[in-house]
Amino acid sequence: MRLKEASFSVFDVETTGLFPYSGDKICEIGALRVSPDGDTATFGTLVDPERPLSPEAMSVNGITPDMLRGAPAIDDVLPEFLEFVKGSVLVAYNAPFDLGFIECALGSDADSLRYFKVIDALRLARLLFPGLSRY
Repeated sequence: MRLKEASFSVFDVETTGLFPYSGDKICEIGALRVSPDGDTATFGTLVDPERPLSPEAMSVNGITPDMLRGAPAIDDVLPEFLEFVKGSVLVAYNAPFDLGFIECALGSDADSLRYFKVIDALRLARLLFPGLSRY
C-alpha cells in the first residue's frame, strides 16, 4: 500500500474503565476517515456499556449514565464502525488499548481486525520526539 493512496481512520474509544478482559466496556466510539484526496467523513456514537461507569472513567471522559440512556448496544455499533473503517489504515493514540476493547467486544469475530494495518500515534510520537517528559 502506498502512503499517498491510503485512507486513514483516526479513531478513539471511551470506556467504563481500563481493563476490557476484566469486564470494562466501550461507552463511546468515534472516528474521522481521511481519503487520499482529502475528503473526510465522521463516525461517532455513545454506546450502552450495559454496566456501570466507574467514577474514575466519568472524571476522565465526562460521560454520565444519563448520557448513555437509550444509546445503542455495542453489538449494533461495531458492524457500522467496521464498515466505516473498512479498507483504511487505523490510527489511534495508544492503539493497543483501543483495539483491546474492540477485540474484546467482537468476541469470536475479533480475527477480522488482523486485516487492518494499524498506526499507533503514541508510539510514533515517542519515535519522532524522544525524551519528552509526557506524550
